[in-house]
Amino acid sequence: MSLTIKEKRKKIQTYIDTQCSDILLFKRHFLGGGRRVSIPKVNNLPNGKPDIDNLVRNIFSHAEEYYSYNPVTKECETSYGRSRSSIDVWRHAKSVLPDIDIFTIMESIYNIREGLDGDYCRDVMRSVFDLLTNEDWEGVFEFRCEEYGINFSDWEKLH
Repeated sequence: MSLTIKEKRKKIQTYIDTQCSDILLFKRHFLGGGRRVSIPKVNNLPNGKPDIDNLVRNIFSHAEEYYSYNPVTKECETSYGRSRSSIDVWRHAKSVLPDIDIFTIMESIYNIREGLDGDYCRDVMRSVFDLLTNEDWEGVFEFRCEEYGINFSDWEKLH
């Protein structure tokens, strides 16, 4: 049985409410107080709305080279070159677009899935993604996102 948008959002929000939602910044070095690295400016689409898919690609691209740093706790949460969860991407996006919601980020990850590698990681107990490096791979298509209790395909429409 397919879930309604309202049911999917409730499952996602229930999980999000138990997680840290502080913004994340990218930093060059964790030790020694490395300098912050800005995500490129968000361009608007012809309809005037921000190009969220491009923002999400930029966040994944930055994750290859930079640490994810929490300025509230002053801790490095994820080192460079590691996959990032939808929550990580959302928290980075909030540093540029403070009012963006997790649902928009999840829809965007789904939109760009053919350029991503992703799976459920049992170490962090979240679905994680990164940019594809092997051009022969076809991208992310379907797996269970245990943290939300839904399938990846459910991310297609959350609004």
